[in-house]
Amino acid sequence: MIVAAVDPGVEGAVAFLDTRTGSAHGETLDTGDAVALAEVLRAGAPDVVAIEVPVGRPPKTGGYAQISRQWRAIGTAEGVVMALRLPLVRVDPKAWQRLAFAGRAKPESYAERKRLSLRLARERWPSAGLDRAKDSGLADALFMALTVATGDPRGTQEGR
Repeated sequence: MIVAAVDPGVEGAVAFLDTRTGSAHGETLDTGDAVALAEVLRAGAPDVVAIEVPVGRPPKTGGYAQISRQWRAIGTAEGVVMALRLPLVRVDPKAWQRLAFAGRAKPESYAERKRLSLRLARERWPSAGLDRAKDSGLADALFMALTVATGDPRGTQEGR
């Protein structure tokens, strides 16, 4: 089974995890660009798509303009997935973070969490092309895909 996961945003990412082979890859892109996102998903031919959907709360930085852009990117991603008639699973960030950071203290800051997620993803998927600091969104998406692949229902919700 191929699980795709979308980390929504202007600096978003789409990751693909093949549960049979363990191979992982993906790319960073503005997930608010519906055409680009549709092309990436079509090319990856996933069996299911996960999208990170945080619990609605004000952002720590960026204010309401930031949260507006975030929800627009989430809505665009959901619309693309539904238009492609792919099964959708919404993932709360806490769900994939529980898996990614298991046995570790939760990073205190957003920047620390992004760095740790990237480091752990590089260790788990060394051939996934996580070479740049800005690949942290791709790392997050890979852990989202793994969360769906492992079947942990906590913090996930199937879409229509």
